[in-house]
Amino acid sequence: MSVDHELFGRVCGEIGPALVRSLWNRVGNRCDAEDLAQTVFVRVLATGPDIDDAEALRRYMWRTAGNLVLSAGKRRSRELAVFAWDGDEAIARIADPGTAGFDEQVAARVAVRQVLGTLPAREREAIGLQYIHGFTYAETAAAMGLATGTVKGYVSSAKQRLRAGLADSEQAGVAA
Repeated sequence: MSVDHELFGRVCGEIGPALVRSLWNRVGNRCDAEDLAQTVFVRVLATGPDIDDAEALRRYMWRTAGNLVLSAGKRRSRELAVFAWDGDEAIARIADPGTAGFDEQVAARVAVRQVLGTLPAREREAIGLQYIHGFTYAETAAAMGLATGTVKGYVSSAKQRLRAGLADSEQAGVAA
């Protein structure tokens, strides 16, 4: 299967700006919308659906975009769940850059990197595959060559250490 490159280029040119605007409305950030639109085009080209009709290809691209937005939203929810607990607003700001100023975002990223650096290698790998790459427990286990239960233990331990480390860095920042 392969996409007719001439048709693909024409359809991308036609729907590209509208797709970015639509994605921007749905995700609230132009850069993220442009990244998602690019991902749509790459996925469609890589999967090579056997479509020779421009309208069918447009519908396929829009459907792919919708699926990507849903996946991004689910991934974002998982990321927020790692950091936001017990109503602690300071940690929630780390997870949601839209509520923080530039300086706060930079400080939060530095704090997260520092805490991630203190995690044991297996925990860091498991939490990265889960929350950065969006893997499921089963996918993470397969990638690491471990049992699913072991991965769940690593992720749970990493989340506890992250929470404790970020809370400590937040308290240190307040005390400073």
